[in-house]
Amino acid sequence: MVLEAAAKKTVPFYTESEKAEIAPPSTFIPVATRAWIGRLRVGGFHAGGTDTYGDINGVPKAFHGCVTTIIVGQLVVQALTTHVLPMFGTLPFRPNYKRGAWHKNLLEVWPVFGKVRWPPPLSFTPDGGNSIGGLINRWKIGTDVG
Repeated sequence: MVLEAAAKKTVPFYTESEKAEIAPPSTFIPVATRAWIGRLRVGGFHAGGTDTYGDINGVPKAFHGCVTTIIVGQLVVQALTTHVLPMFGTLPFRPNYKRGAWHKNLLEVWPVFGKVRWPPPLSFTPDGGNSIGGLINRWKIGTDVG
């Protein structure tokens, strides 16, 4: 939400109720949010966001996702919150992302489904097959029109 405010988007992603739910003293994470942590082999700093869209049952842009990636030193955090058109609200769907060894580089920490063991088997690297750039861009799919 902070990155969104800094970017001055014309149409904000997060609703007023989502903003209120996460503001102190409340501590709610927006519904339909997933979060992962990983590690970077070398230290770095990054904070960035990506919008992603996808089809459900052939309907274009049936969901809209907001991805936030934060790197502080060797800690990597990535979160995805999705908004789905009301007509698809109860249908399961899987957002599209680029191929990668995400299950080896990242630990899903939200929602909580039991214990996770730190560190993940692989670390992100500055370049190559496990590059941190690949993680930052993993939700950027389709044709770049901008």
